[in-house]
Amino acid sequence: MTVLEKLAEFIRNSEEQFSASEWLSDEKMQVYVRKGHHFLGRKRRLCLDIANVEVYKKGEGTWTSFIRQAHEINPWDGTFVECVHNSRLASWLLRNGFAPHNGMESFFLPKDPDNWNKS
Repeated sequence: MTVLEKLAEFIRNSEEQFSASEWLSDEKMQVYVRKGHHFLGRKRRLCLDIANVEVYKKGEGTWTSFIRQAHEINPWDGTFVECVHNSRLASWLLRNGFAPHNGMESFFLPKDPDNWNKS
């Protein structure tokens, strides 16, 4: 099973839970994911939290493919990447539409940016 297939299973299994977390891995990468809750904008948001990412072979598009597909299959309010301690990753997140949260250590991308401030 790929990390994305495992992520889809994690999302399905955690729908009825308030929060859940799991380490996911395959031959390309390892990542910690969580069904998280963050106060963003005007209310508490349900998010797919992503942290502690380790890509085994850099430069092959593994991270880019993962984060884009993870955000796409994420059914919640947005995707939250936390504990970013790599300036190249922070720059990549900013270039790809993520907004900084709490300085430059966490980043958020809403699922529906057009309706973000309406609720």
